[in-house]
Amino acid sequence: MQPYKVSLTLPASADFHVFFSETSVQLIKTHLDKYYEGDYSVFYSECKLLMHELFTNAINHSGSKEAEFEYIFTDNYFSIDMKTDGTGFTIKPVNPDSTPGEKRYTPPFTKLVGESFILHLDDDYEVVCNVVGEYELEFHNKERSSPLVDDMFSIPEHFGLFIITKLGFGVFYKKDETGKNIFSVKRKLPI
Repeated sequence: MQPYKVSLTLPASADFHVFFSETSVQLIKTHLDKYYEGDYSVFYSECKLLMHELFTNAINHSGSKEAEFEYIFTDNYFSIDMKTDGTGFTIKPVNPDSTPGEKRYTPPFTKLVGESFILHLDDDYEVVCNVVGEYELEFHNKERSSPLVDDMFSIPEHFGLFIITKLGFGVFYKKDETGKNIFSVKRKLPI
């Protein structure tokens, strides 16, 4: 199968939250149904959560009036690039007790290239942000070996980013030469 693309542009408004999530899942269903057989209901539910978090980030953090989404479907995975305007991703490291830290870093990240920051921390996982370029970040989550969090009922900083890194892989942010912010994530197909 040749990879193919589908694009969607929407206002960055809560009014389009459900529309975006439902449309995204329908695109994924159409792709899977065309090439594969099986019950993928759990996979679709997880994709809906992933899309919900992506759109939430577009609404709450980008400052953009609209968000562009480009889906790329392949044999083994799909990827989605979310493009917005605005200042870009703000690195907000958390403290060892998972409370929000004081420092904030916005692009360009010139003096931070090669550095890593913990953006989310809970009893089981942490989300790590690696600064790979002046305008480029890579995110991943990893299991924790020792719990440090006392308040198990609060929602830690960057919880949405944890969901995105848990459900997807290849999670990147970059600001391109035109000033667009591009947040990318891939999701393996359940085949």
